Amino acid sequence: MKTITESGSEDRNKRGKPGDSPTGLLHEDHQKVQALFHQYEKAASGQKTEIFENVAKELKIHTAVEKEIFYPVVWENTNADELVKKAAEEHRVLDSLLEELEDMKVDDADFSAKFNMLQASMAHHIEAEEAELFPKFEQSPIDQAAVAKSMRERRKALREKAA
Repeated sequence: MKTITESGSEDRNKRGKPGDSPTGLLHEDHQKVQALFHQYEKAASGQKTEIFENVAKELKIHTAVEKEIFYPVVWENTNADELVKKAAEEHRVLDSLLEELEDMKVDDADFSAKFNMLQASMAHHIEAEEAELFPKFEQSPIDQAAVAKSMRERRKALREKAA
């Protein structure tokens, strides 16, 4: 897999295959949520509730893994404190929007506007995290295999609990 750097040139993706590294796992989550947002946009009204429920579940799992494992490791092992604070605040906003949406029905008047805000907030969070925070983490001397293992185990436990 290749990514485009800020200069526009192609670089090998340091994240490797999804699941191989902590940032690979998070990138995989980001792609999954973005795909669900895209499905929601294209879905018939009868399918939107189920898709939203999947968005909510995946965001909660992703957020928990980042807050419980990834951000503390980054905080303690890099000089990215401000980036971690920013990402945590973005999660607070996402959690708040998600909570509001879960108290609504997809056909409520304000649901679409709030859902669009959630999608835009998530897109911004993904862009900032992958462009700024992930490279700081990837350049650190952290045992990435151990962190990835912890993240996979926590993600699996959360998925089992949500099922």
